[in-house]
Amino acid sequence: MIMDRDIQAYFKMEKELVRRHRGKYAVFYNGKPVAIEKNLSIALKKAKKKTGAREFFVHPLYPFKEQVNAIV
Repeated sequence: MIMDRDIQAYFKMEKELVRRHRGKYAVFYNGKPVAIEKNLSIALKKAKKKTGAREFFVHPLYPFKEQVNAIV
C-alpha cells in the first residue's frame, strides 16, 4: 500500500528531517518527500502540483518530546 511506504519513508528519515526542517511540514508521496514547507497549505499545493495526487502522508517536523508535550 502506498501510504505504508510513505510512513516507512518518513520514519526512516525522521531524525534528519527534524534536524534540518524543524517546525515545518513534510509531505510524502510514493515513498518520497515531495514538499517541505512552514505553511501546510503551501506544502499541499506544491505536492499536488508536483504529483497530481490527492492523498498524501503529512507529518509536522518536531522532535518527539515536543510532540508529546503539546498533547499533554
